[in-house]
Amino acid sequence: MAQLAGVDVAVVSKMLSGDASLSVRESTRERVLRAVAQLDYRPNYAARSLRRSRADAFGLVVPDFHNSVYSGIIDGAQSAANAMNYALLTVSASPTSDEESRLAALFGNGTIDGLLVAGAARADELVRLFRKRGQPVLSVNRRIPGLDRYVILDDFAAARQAVRHLVELGHTRIGHIGGPRDLDTSTRRLDGFFSAMQDAGLAIPTSYIVNADYTPRGGYQAMRSLLELSEPPQAVLAANVTSALGAMSAAYEAGVSIPNDLSLISIHDLDLAEYASPALTVIRMPIYEMGRLAVQLLADTPPNDAIEQVVDTPLELIARHSTSRPHA
Repeated sequence: MAQLAGVDVAVVSKMLSGDASLSVRESTRERVLRAVAQLDYRPNYAARSLRRSRADAFGLVVPDFHNSVYSGIIDGAQSAANAMNYALLTVSASPTSDEESRLAALFGNGTIDGLLVAGAARADELVRLFRKRGQPVLSVNRRIPGLDRYVILDDFAAARQAVRHLVELGHTRIGHIGGPRDLDTSTRRLDGFFSAMQDAGLAIPTSYIVNADYTPRGGYQAMRSLLELSEPPQAVLAANVTSALGAMSAAYEAGVSIPNDLSLISIHDLDLAEYASPALTVIRMPIYEMGRLAVQLLADTPPNDAIEQVVDTPLELIARHSTSRPHA
């Protein structure tokens, strides 16, 4: 290509890599561009990354593309990666799938410069591999045992704020549809629920706490269990907006009116929550900011330095129509 354009190889290399220090005449630039078009040149990014020992890409592993929480994380992470001129390679790996070897083969060969693992995604083998090599790894929206590098939301405060809203409305019998027992987010939200209930001096029957998957089906089944009690709760905090929508369906099926018979509030927000019937009251969490901050910290922090970051963007109560004062 350099021969065809009649210029030095170094000029072509700097021009195609966007080197700002390069100063050439416009006629020279045009000759190089004509040579590129004539030869149908495509840059070899793999070879370029090997020469620089850098891929200019990060990997993000999420458990579910369709979950609104993870789509928000992806959007924030992608925004930060774009600002750094980095690619973001996002893959899905459920906590129950046997995909760790596939992920290790995909990301463990120099394809990426750093790894983000979000939520309940299964990537233990890959995390160990990156740690062994001294490459940066960061957990997003969950703390992984043995890894002191994470960015999380203030789930404890979110649950406390949700319960306070119900208490301020006058509810005293408050139940909780929690997440899976083994998830860090579930534990922190449950702790926040207990803390707010104790502050309000309210009893917490064991039967009022039901764990469920963060899915509509999980919320549906959990709400059915609560409504079958001899004295069901007047109000319920669902630990996840997706499970809250399933809980609404169970209440409707049981002939329980929301909010006349039961107030319902959830953590996290999504478009469907606003258009549910009734519109769902939520604690909106800064998931976009969490994804954006995670990429920035992954890029800017040495791989062996601890990162224990709770996103400090204020939480927001979005009071819609699914919560109200208790009706007589």
